[in-house]
Amino acid sequence: MRARVWFATVVLTLGLAACDSGVDSSRIENTKPGEWLTYGLNYEEQRYSPLTQVNKDSVGKLGLAWWAAFDTDRGQEATPLVHDGVL
Repeated sequence: MRARVWFATVVLTLGLAACDSGVDSSRIENTKPGEWLTYGLNYEEQRYSPLTQVNKDSVGKLGLAWWAAFDTDRGQEATPLVHDGVL
């Protein structure tokens, strides 16, 4: 239960921070490289990152950056949003 409350608090806090920092339809329509402001990246829902840092030569160097444990066996899926370098 604590994990759910923590997760909900983080999501709410980040959501409020995004609202306060000027994420509006104009920013979503003109998404900067490295930003992921909405579920499908942009209003076209392309769901494809234009970034090129990960490629066939660098993919083997990827590793776990962070993880979170939930008190359920149910699968958890979400699209992380990134705004001004904050996940």
